[in-house]
Amino acid sequence: MRATRSNPGNHASAPWAAGLLAVLALAAPGTAGAQSAGERSLFADGAGNRALSMGGAFAAMSDDASGLLWNPGGLGRLSRTELQAGQTRFASSGSSETHVLAAMPNWRWGSFAAAFRSIGTDGIEQRDDRNFVVGPPVSDGQIELGFGYGRAISEAWSAGGSFKARHQSVGGYSAGGFGLDLGVVAHPLLWLAPDRADARDVSFGFALNNFVRPSLRLDQESVSDPTIVRTGFAWQRIVGGFRTLTLATDIESGGGVSRAHTGAELRLLPQLALRMGFNGTTLTAGTGFTMRDVSVDYAFESRALEPIHRVGLGFAFGHTVMEARAAAERAEEERLQARLEDGFKRRQAEQVTALLERAGERRAAGAYDEAIDLLASVVALDPSRADATALQAACHRDRGRQLEAALDFAAATVAYGRAVAMAPGDTAAAAGHARCEAASDSLAARSTESRKAFARALDAFGADDLPTARRGFRQVLEIEPSDRDAAAMLRRTDDAIARRVQNLLREVSHGLESARVDDVAGLLDEATLLDPEAPGLAAARSALSRARAQQAQPARDSDVARRAAPARTAPTMSAKELDLLYKRGLAAMQAHRSDDALRYWELVWTADPNYAGVADCLKRECLTRGMEAFAAGRLDEAAGFWRRALRVDPRDPRAIAYLQRAQQQLSRTREILGGN
Repeated sequence: MRATRSNPGNHASAPWAAGLLAVLALAAPGTAGAQSAGERSLFADGAGNRALSMGGAFAAMSDDASGLLWNPGGLGRLSRTELQAGQTRFASSGSSETHVLAAMPNWRWGSFAAAFRSIGTDGIEQRDDRNFVVGPPVSDGQIELGFGYGRAISEAWSAGGSFKARHQSVGGYSAGGFGLDLGVVAHPLLWLAPDRADARDVSFGFALNNFVRPSLRLDQESVSDPTIVRTGFAWQRIVGGFRTLTLATDIESGGGVSRAHTGAELRLLPQLALRMGFNGTTLTAGTGFTMRDVSVDYAFESRALEPIHRVGLGFAFGHTVMEARAAAERAEEERLQARLEDGFKRRQAEQVTALLERAGERRAAGAYDEAIDLLASVVALDPSRADATALQAACHRDRGRQLEAALDFAAATVAYGRAVAMAPGDTAAAAGHARCEAASDSLAARSTESRKAFARALDAFGADDLPTARRGFRQVLEIEPSDRDAAAMLRRTDDAIARRVQNLLREVSHGLESARVDDVAGLLDEATLLDPEAPGLAAARSALSRARAQQAQPARDSDVARRAAPARTAPTMSAKELDLLYKRGLAAMQAHRSDDALRYWELVWTADPNYAGVADCLKRECLTRGMEAFAAGRLDEAAGFWRRALRVDPRDPRAIAYLQRAQQQLSRTREILGGN
């Protein structure tokens, strides 16, 4: 049995539910009524040892494969594929009964079920109207095949129906007929008070058996089963530990009579259940034992002619409906994420290709600085592009020739040096580097010591080691105060350091907003190495200390700290609303409406940062939008998108790398060779 879990501390519904069931149970013997066995098929008593041991009070439960026979509306509540089988021998009549039941629930399509039942009797004497035996004994055989379908319409209710075909043969006569059953199972409190913790404890069932009445004609007259209406309630509650108590009652009416069914089940352990009930005035009882996926169910019925003992086996297969749904949703999510990731890579490749084409055009036009900037963007977006690095080296070599022609030998030396660093096999760049270095030394009439110091400073500047370059140019000026190239390069180095420090401090500010304390510490160390006395450095270190102190505060002070600090206001949304917005974002992205997708996903992420794959979707789109803005030269906009990505995932390596590479590459190309 599958127990509906609820809050064991909330017993608000227990008194009235138990009272209602108790009143109906006490009324059971009085409502049994007399029934003519000839008006009902032998199949009308149902099958399934769990239901029979509970007195047939199963209309409001109907949550296993036998629900096909009692109330097909419960099929939509099944959680695993089930197979049940049993056979019973009735000694007093010499008859036997066999049943095989199967149900297969599917989270997407609903539940399908099938049933085979057979009742046979041998040795029936043939007698005439004077009660004389007139022939050899005959046999009676009845078979019923049933096929059903049920579906959960919502959390509150499910509905279903079943089609059945019957066949009977007696002494050479045979007949067949067809019937149809309908049913509904609902949780009324989920309609009336969906927020109650015990809203699932009470269930209601309504079944219309023989809505289409099967009619069999063996000889001259047709005999039809009456339409039977079953109405029932069930109450289920965890009563302590693993113990689960279920109380159920049904009222069955049709064919001019009515009968009450009451039952109870106490599951002492997940593996062991005790059951008892009344089928009209007949006492029933039973037990169930489950070991992993196999169950053995015993049912006892105290009939007047003889006690009936039934034993049946049950098997459960595969994952539960919830597990299958979760696996399918994960698979679908992975497929969507893969498509989005492919889209991200495709858009990145398109941007890189466009940047390379523009860089080639600017190089051809002699605008080497612009070409170098564009290629820096390519390297920032995709460091693996060897062709971009090769083109950068060529642009630096061309820029060196341009500067050499303008007699700016110091700057040309740096440009050639960069080309050699990127393409060590470029002999033209290496020759230009040596040529311009010698020309600069010759014009400045440097001594051997100052020439070596100047060369070391130029190499450091070209390698982006600005502090070493600054010390080297200062050393040259101490030796040769009139060295104009050294003075110009020192000014260029100081300007580069100042710009680099301010860029780092801006990143520190954004990093503190995103709570990336460890990254911020590294940026401050880099800024301090460049210029320990830089304006704003002390304030940034104070801000970092405050951020670290906030992180180290005891848990009891965290609420006060959060109230004191600016915080986003998270909207309250239900799971359905979050799911709707998330899927709208996916649909918008597939329809190439990325602005709408961003808006939907940011709403979901703000309400629940851990919801499904919204963080990955939002982060990836921010990275992509930043990449597109960066490729178009809108650096501030690109940095804004990448910072949004870091707010979603402060540790995302791509967003961190994009920001760092963009800053380093762009500032470097502005700082060197004619970049004032």
